[in-house]
Amino acid sequence: MKEELDCDVIQFLNLVESGDSNGLEQSLALYEDDLLPGFSVTEKSFMDWLSTERARLREFALGVLETLMIRAAHDLTPERQFEYAQRALSLDPYREEAHRQLIRALASMGRRNDALMHYQQLKKTFQNELGVEPDPATRVVEEEVRAGGIESVSSISHTNLDRSTSGKDRAHVRQSSSAIKPGIAVLPFESLGNDTKTSRLADGITEDIITDLSRFRGLDVIARNSTATYKAKPIDARQVGEDLNVSYVLMGTIQRQGGQVRVTAQLIDSSTGTTLWSDRWDRPDTDIFAIQTEVGARLATTLGGMAGSAAITVEEMQKARRRPPENLTAYDYYLLANQGRTVFTDESISAGIEAATKAIELEPTLGRAYVARAWLNYITVHQGADFETAMQAMEADARQALSLDPYDAEARVALAFYLSGRARFEESEAQIEAALQANPTNAQVLVVSAAMLAWGGKTEVAADMADKVLRLDPWMTSENLNCVKDAYFLSQRFDDVISVVSRIPLEARGRGARIMLTLSYALLNREAEAARARTELLVRYPKISAELLLNQDWICARREEEELLLAGFRAAGLPLCASEADLANIESFRRLPECQSRLPEF
Repeated sequence: MKEELDCDVIQFLNLVESGDSNGLEQSLALYEDDLLPGFSVTEKSFMDWLSTERARLREFALGVLETLMIRAAHDLTPERQFEYAQRALSLDPYREEAHRQLIRALASMGRRNDALMHYQQLKKTFQNELGVEPDPATRVVEEEVRAGGIESVSSISHTNLDRSTSGKDRAHVRQSSSAIKPGIAVLPFESLGNDTKTSRLADGITEDIITDLSRFRGLDVIARNSTATYKAKPIDARQVGEDLNVSYVLMGTIQRQGGQVRVTAQLIDSSTGTTLWSDRWDRPDTDIFAIQTEVGARLATTLGGMAGSAAITVEEMQKARRRPPENLTAYDYYLLANQGRTVFTDESISAGIEAATKAIELEPTLGRAYVARAWLNYITVHQGADFETAMQAMEADARQALSLDPYDAEARVALAFYLSGRARFEESEAQIEAALQANPTNAQVLVVSAAMLAWGGKTEVAADMADKVLRLDPWMTSENLNCVKDAYFLSQRFDDVISVVSRIPLEARGRGARIMLTLSYALLNREAEAARARTELLVRYPKISAELLLNQDWICARREEEELLLAGFRAAGLPLCASEADLANIESFRRLPECQSRLPEF
C-alpha cells in the first residue's frame, strides 16, 4: 500500500530523515519549489492547511541547506558552501544563518572585501526593511572576517593542517599576503548650505578628483559611488580605512555664496587618524576647476613622496588631465545626465539624454557630456529602442568626445565598447590599452575594459580585472553592474554572475543582465531559479533569441564564447532562432546552422 501512495513529498521527507549528504542532496533535487505552486481553491480550510504545509516543507529544505553549508565549510569546499547559502537565501532572504555562511564562504574563497560588503548590504537591508540590526552572531562573523580570522582556502597549508582546526587557529599558519598597493578614498565633499546645485557641484568635484588620482599606477582609488555611502554622515577616517581597506582618506567642504566659493580639503592617514595636510581656497566660483587641479597637485606631491609608488609626476598629471568645463551651468546638466546613467531606469535614461543635450548646447566643447550621452544612447536598447540607431548615435558622440578631449579615458572606452560590438576587436583593444595607460585605476574604465576584453576572448584577464574593480568599487552602480557581469559569464564564473546581477534592482536590470542570470542558473542546473528568471526575461523581452543577439552586439572574437552562449540558451530553453521580422532589419545577417531551414522571405 505504501508504494502505491508514494509521492515526491514522502520521498523528500525520507531523504531528509536519512541525514547522509547524498540523501540530503537528493532531497534538494526533489524540492524545486513550494508545494503545489500557483494552486488555489476557494475553500479556506484547505488553503490554510496548504499554507502551513508549504511553510513546513520549506523549513525542512532550509534545514537541509544549512546542514550542507556546515559540512561544506568543514570539508574546505567554500564554493559549495556559497552555492547552498545562495539557494537558501532564494527561499528566505532574511535567513541570517544563510547570510553568515555566505559571508564565511566568500572569505574562504579569498573574496574578503565581498564578504565585508555583503555584511554591510545585509545590515542596510535589515535596518530599512525590518527596522532591526543583524544578530550578534552575524556581527561576530563580520568581525572575524575583518580581523583575518577566516582563512582563504588557497592559502592554507594542507600538509600539516588538521581540518578540525578552528578559523582563529588557522590564522597562525596563514602565509603572509603579498604587498598591497596603498589606497585612497575620496569622500564626498560636503556642501555647506541647502543649494542643490552646489551639492551636485560638490559631487562632481569629488568625482573629478578621483579621476585625476586614478592616473597613479601605484595607488588604488576607490570609486565615487562607493565612497558616496558616507555622504552626510559623521566620519571616522579610521573606520573608513577599515571598511574600504585604504591607507588614506581625503575629505573636504564646498561653500558657494555671492559668486564666491570656499573649498577646504584635508588628507588623513587612516591607520592613525592623523591629518597629513589641510588647506583652504577662497576664490571666485569660476575658479572651482582650478582649485580642483591644485588639490590634485597637492595630493600628487604628498602621496608621491609617502607611498613611494606613484608612477606619475605632478607635471604629467596636469598635462594628461581631462579638459575642464568652462560653463558651470553646462557642468550641472552634465552631472544630471550622469545621474540618469547611475539610476538606469527608463525614466532616468530619457531625462539623462535631455540633460546631456542641454549641456552640449550650452558648451559644445564639453567632451565629457558627449561621453555621457554616448552611453545613454546605447542604454536605450535595453528599453526597446532600435539597435542600429542607438549604435550609430553612440559612435558619433564617442568620436566627438575623443576629438574634443584626447585625454578622456572614459571617451576611449565608450568607443572601445562600440568597436567591440562591430567585431573590430583589435581597434577596441587599442582604445582600451590607451585608456588604461591614462587611467589605470579608474573604475569606469576598468568595468568596460573587463567586459570588452571578455568578448575579445581574453576571459581570464577580464575576470581578474572585474575582481579588481569590485574591490575599488564595492558599491558599484547599476550601470556598471550591468556591464561587469559579462566578464564573469564569459569566463564561466556563473556564481559571480548571479551575485552581481542580484545586486541590481529589478527595475534597473538590463536585457543582458536578465539573459546572463537566466543562462547562469541553467548552466548550474538550478532549474527552478532558471525557470523563474526565464519567465521574467520573456515577459520583458518576448522577441529575444540567440540568433538575433549574435547578429547585433553580442559579437564574440572566439568560437568558444559563442558556443558557451548557445549552450546557455539551450540549457535555459530560450529561443535560438530569430523571427523573419527581426532579421529583416539586419543587412548581412548570419544564420545559425539549426536555423538554416527558417530562411526569411523578403
